[in-house]
Amino acid sequence: MKKKYFKLCTAACLAALTASSLSGCGIVIPRRGAEESGQQAEKAAESTLDGDYQESAFTQADVNSDTVQWMCSAYAIYTQYNHKALGYIGGITQEDREYDVPAVKVALEDGWGIRGRADVEETIEDLMLEGHRQTYRELIAQMEKDGILELSEEEAAAHYPEEEEGRYEAAYQAYQHFGESGIDGWDYSRALQILGDCYQCGYISLEECLDLSLPIAQQYQSTYADWDEAAMSYLFGYQFWQGAGSGYDTVEVKSRWDIFEELKSMENGPYTVPYDTELTSSWDDVMERKQQEQEEDAEEGYSILQNGELMTVKIKAPEGFEESSYSDEETRVYSKIRTDDTYGSLSLTYRLKENTQETIELEESRIQVALQVFEDNSEYTDVEISGLEQRQVGDLTVYYYTRSFKYRTLEERDYDAWAAIDGQRLVVCKIEESVGEDGELEYGGDGSVLDLAFSNIKE
Repeated sequence: MKKKYFKLCTAACLAALTASSLSGCGIVIPRRGAEESGQQAEKAAESTLDGDYQESAFTQADVNSDTVQWMCSAYAIYTQYNHKALGYIGGITQEDREYDVPAVKVALEDGWGIRGRADVEETIEDLMLEGHRQTYRELIAQMEKDGILELSEEEAAAHYPEEEEGRYEAAYQAYQHFGESGIDGWDYSRALQILGDCYQCGYISLEECLDLSLPIAQQYQSTYADWDEAAMSYLFGYQFWQGAGSGYDTVEVKSRWDIFEELKSMENGPYTVPYDTELTSSWDDVMERKQQEQEEDAEEGYSILQNGELMTVKIKAPEGFEESSYSDEETRVYSKIRTDDTYGSLSLTYRLKENTQETIELEESRIQVALQVFEDNSEYTDVEISGLEQRQVGDLTVYYYTRSFKYRTLEERDYDAWAAIDGQRLVVCKIEESVGEDGELEYGGDGSVLDLAFSNIKE
């Protein structure tokens, strides 16, 4: 699932921001099923990193399931705050690694003492078996003893020590919402984020990152009911840590709550991944499955149409069409030359884009500008331009504009069309058919050529 790309301002900036979100210690008392969740935490902590580093045979694009996206969404607030790439493990795209990884290495060392592979396992074990949860429970036990937790919010605030106001406020709010599991999400989210960072830095492989992340994600998911609860627990935990001393910064806390609201409203954002996704090791045997799939696609004539690292569909040339030399993974171009007594051709140009309302509006705006050129240019005659129309092609609803015209001895009809493959992907196709003098266009203006153009696409 392709998400938005974000550049880090500077390496030093990221190091400072990341370090400001790190550190912790505690113990696990989950909200639901303490014994079962405790076993999950133990399983996560017991995972080992035996042997030297070996790069995984697969990439995120090969295994980019809802499970993997769920893990990325679990630390999306952190990712967005640091201006990193949503939807990518560790928040870094392939093209940005050279620039971003040095800063992440600095942040891991300064914030967690992680300098390489040998430090990863111990850090995750400490975080999953301890973290800030123990300090939180010790505080709420004292607050309960003092009768503060039974007071109203205003009455409780009068009992907060001035130098630790933020920590007491966070503990009170977290307890009112989630009881003893109040800030568990803070520790779980950071554990997943650290594993993503360690993968990006080359300390652990992608497979090791996912194997270690899975039980943590499962425990995180089982502790809360939905993304709202999971994110709120993370945010209460951040405030609890931030408010532990006189340096408590309400602006920093508020900025993260604002980011949470931004992500919630984001079209195709991280929280559109269903919270109750069944989290499984979707990367098991992936290379065998990938090889079999590639063999089947090659036999059927399918090629990849791609946008970025993670967003792809499969497409093949219609019968009788040849792929252009200008074609590549990002722009597939297929064409057919007329073989009768007149000259002319039919070409199909495909691109893959993010399926958002903004993308569709930009596409329509671009088309309107192009249509206006035809209306204003006297060299084009017999110009006919349609409004926005739609046609059903199998399971796809195709939206399109048509324009036909004559240019000297050439007659042409063009289509600008697009169809949503799902909530994430939009296939855009430019269709151009031309014929010379005394010839007839193969397809009429009824949109039937769209059946040809959009029936050769599969996920």
